[in-house]
Amino acid sequence: MTNTHSVGVARDAEVLAERYEHALNELPESNVRGPVRERLVEGAKKRYHNGWKRSLTAMRSPRYFRLLDALEALVAAEPPPAPPGDESDQVTIDSAYRRVRKAAKAAHAAADDPEVDSDEALHRIRKRAKQLRYTAAATGAATVADRAKTIQTLLGDHQDSVVSRSHLSRQAAAAYAAGEDTFTYGLLYQQENDLAQRCEEQIDAALKKLNKAVRKS
Repeated sequence: MTNTHSVGVARDAEVLAERYEHALNELPESNVRGPVRERLVEGAKKRYHNGWKRSLTAMRSPRYFRLLDALEALVAAEPPPAPPGDESDQVTIDSAYRRVRKAAKAAHAAADDPEVDSDEALHRIRKRAKQLRYTAAATGAATVADRAKTIQTLLGDHQDSVVSRSHLSRQAAAAYAAGEDTFTYGLLYQQENDLAQRCEEQIDAALKKLNKAVRKS
């Protein structure tokens, strides 16, 4: 297991624990049935602590220190000179925005294709919007950066819902196999699904605002 993966597992578990604890606290107590808190909240906290311990172990390993040495050497190294007039590797607002548009076009196509993962296609827009946001911020295009951040946030919430629904499905299956009441898992799943739908409904308008901001920049 890589160091990054270890940290990611711990962080994901921490986020899920906080997410489910808040969601369960918002439900009427009569709708919290069976040992759902133990499975969703305490179980995630346990995975967080286990993942964090693995991360600490990984960060004490020789492999981790070799990685740090390699990164320091990379930062200190002189970059090779670019050929005269070669701008192929330069990232501009226009080039970063074209990648957002390409990802958005692919996501629209994925929505009508049952063989394509539409959630992954939306997540790809988020990655491109993040790159555009930082590019715009670095060049002083504050409005473009703000619009890109809105898209990044919307699709970040959407991706969190995707991860949460997958986890809820697995935990509900385990609860069912153990003879436990799965009613609450269904409620939480529907809440997450509703959140994803709201995010998807807002993305087109957010993309139009981004397009307008880029054209004015």
